[in-house]
Amino acid sequence: MNNILPKTILLVEDEVVIAAMERQLLENEGYTVIHAVTGEESVAVVREEKTSVDLILMDIELGGGIDGAAAAEEIHRFNSIPVVFLSSRMEKDTVAKTGGVASYGYILKNAGIDVLLASVRMALRLVDVIAERTAVETKLKDSLAKLDAAQGVAKIGFWELDLADMTITWSKGVMSIFGLPPDSPSPTLDEFQGFVHPDDRVFVEAQVKKQLRPMDAVEITYMYRIIAKDGSVKSIDHRGRQKFSSDGRLVGIYGSVQDITEQYHAAVSLRESEERHRRLFETMTQGIVYQNAEGAIISANPAAERILGLTVSQMMGKTSMDPDWKAIREDGSELPGKDHPAMVALRTGRTEGPFTMGVYHPKTKSHSWISVTAVPFFQPGETSPGMVYTTFDDITERKRANEAMRASDERYAVTLAALNDGIWDWNVPSGTAYFSPRYYAILGFDDGAFPATYTGWRALVHPDDIVRVEGDLARSTGSGAGFSIDLRMKTKAGGWCWVSTRGKVIEHDAEGRAVRMVGTLSDITERKHAEEALLHADKLASLGILATGIAHEVNQPLMAISMALDILSVKGGGDAYTADKIASMKGYVQRITRIVDQVRAYAREQNDGATGTFSVNDCVDNVMNLLGSQYRVLGIDLAVVRDPAVPLSRGDIFRFEQVVINLLTNAKHAVMEQARGKPRDWNRKIGIATANENGSAVLRVRDNGIGIPDSVRRNLFSPFFTTKPPGEGTGLGLSITYSIIQSMGGEISVDSPGDHTEFIVRLPPVT
Repeated sequence: MNNILPKTILLVEDEVVIAAMERQLLENEGYTVIHAVTGEESVAVVREEKTSVDLILMDIELGGGIDGAAAAEEIHRFNSIPVVFLSSRMEKDTVAKTGGVASYGYILKNAGIDVLLASVRMALRLVDVIAERTAVETKLKDSLAKLDAAQGVAKIGFWELDLADMTITWSKGVMSIFGLPPDSPSPTLDEFQGFVHPDDRVFVEAQVKKQLRPMDAVEITYMYRIIAKDGSVKSIDHRGRQKFSSDGRLVGIYGSVQDITEQYHAAVSLRESEERHRRLFETMTQGIVYQNAEGAIISANPAAERILGLTVSQMMGKTSMDPDWKAIREDGSELPGKDHPAMVALRTGRTEGPFTMGVYHPKTKSHSWISVTAVPFFQPGETSPGMVYTTFDDITERKRANEAMRASDERYAVTLAALNDGIWDWNVPSGTAYFSPRYYAILGFDDGAFPATYTGWRALVHPDDIVRVEGDLARSTGSGAGFSIDLRMKTKAGGWCWVSTRGKVIEHDAEGRAVRMVGTLSDITERKHAEEALLHADKLASLGILATGIAHEVNQPLMAISMALDILSVKGGGDAYTADKIASMKGYVQRITRIVDQVRAYAREQNDGATGTFSVNDCVDNVMNLLGSQYRVLGIDLAVVRDPAVPLSRGDIFRFEQVVINLLTNAKHAVMEQARGKPRDWNRKIGIATANENGSAVLRVRDNGIGIPDSVRRNLFSPFFTTKPPGEGTGLGLSITYSIIQSMGGEISVDSPGDHTEFIVRLPPVT
């Protein structure tokens, strides 16, 4: 016979003749035969053979090595190939050898060809039947596993109640829903009732009783809650059918249960959401209008009725094209219906707005202003909106208020521009602030150049002013009263600018603490300079009057004392003690004389003196002739550089010589003070230079002395201001110098970075 799918048989036979005969018979029947002589060889063939073996014909009694039973047992350790044993005898002990091996039969070697072939066919058929049954069982197991998995995913299970003995059968799905292990025994009817939520038990009992009686309904469905084994509450969808016998008797009920807890909660949430939406739709102050794809109104809320002055019934079916809307743009021009936000959204499929427009209100007989946003709505899979909903607010009053505010802001801006003041707005608790562009500009900064915070502002306040200013601010924030403070603030260029700031607390918290302050900032630098100049002029005028009196009152007794000392020095004899005292007194008189001369010079400066033209170079030469030797005795290196092109100046040459003397005197004191902390060979230098700079006569006096700190420089030219110890200076020298130079139309400045000091005098040329 020819098999469509030939089977492969492993023939294990140690007798070569018998094996050859059996092999020939089997191959004639269409089988593929592999021959093994020993048990060990058969094991190796099965383990190593690439072709799968469908059946083994195993001789039980093999010569040498392991016998057929042992070989079959070894093969079954790793492969379950069916075995048919061959034997020349069927004694009990021979058959007993195969007791531990699952076989498909025994064949006597002398039973004949037909028996051999029939046994092989039967064994192979049995193998196929078993394989088919195994496949069916495997599929059934897979199906049941998939069913269990599907029940688990769907949270569904099946049950059955047998009315004969009132026993319940639950599937694994039901067990899982109720929180029981899958292999648990099915509960009784009473145990089932124990799982039902106490509030639902009466209802469930009534439904069960209904199902236990014949009824017309094919299926009964209801919902209840259970308390699962883990204590969780679940919502159950219960479906049941009645089961009848062939003679029409009710023998049981069966059906399904499904855990619908999530669906139930979702449905509850959806209902609650819909209710909230309905309430929001009906109670919100914002108007809402729904329009279909053609733009016709299909729904509107009460707020829309109020804002538009129309009832829902009056609006139903109206489109944006209706001329009764009388819609206008913000500039008052007509707004065509096709340009209404809803129509644009329907046309483009994009959200439109917020858009401000005016619509005619039939009750007020005027236009109401609304801020509109239109949102297109798409059905799943559609590319064109099937609906549009429009939300809008009545901004009529807000628009009027904004217009009034805008007009007020314009007036305020014009006023501020006229005043040229900066604006500040300070949030006291947070420390944040607003500074207007003009605020920054007053200090020379670009808008936003420094942080708009209290800390950013404080960093610019002059160190000498901060304590006073913060004290005034603290008093104002505490009392709520307004304030006005003059202070200095640093500019972008690094200098100091005098400003006046005014402000007031305009907002307090519940405890009365200041929350917000606003105010202005004014540039008062020019005013301050004018005040200082006026004050300085007043001081100079007063000092001029005082100086005249001092010179007159002191000079006469001073002359008498000087003459008396001269007489004593002539007639005093050789008394060394007396001579020493007279010399000391003469020194005091000379010192007083110098003071009186300076005072007299200052007094003369307050009045118009004789003026003429002079050369700055001549003044320098005269002073050097007078003082040069004194400076050289002190070890000071005087370096003089004269520019022959220096133009002539107009003024009193003697008074300008006084300027040169005063500047040299100050330089000498600075150098000698510096020399105290230096080695003996330290070079003491004073440089004097004249120059023609842009047509002006310039005198520079530079020393390598101790320098002048900023705190001293601010008062340097004030009368009676001195840093010298008592008795070493009057404090009038630089003040007189300043006055003389001003009277000549010139100016004086000082540069003192720390390692030197240089005074620069500039005089205008003679015109």
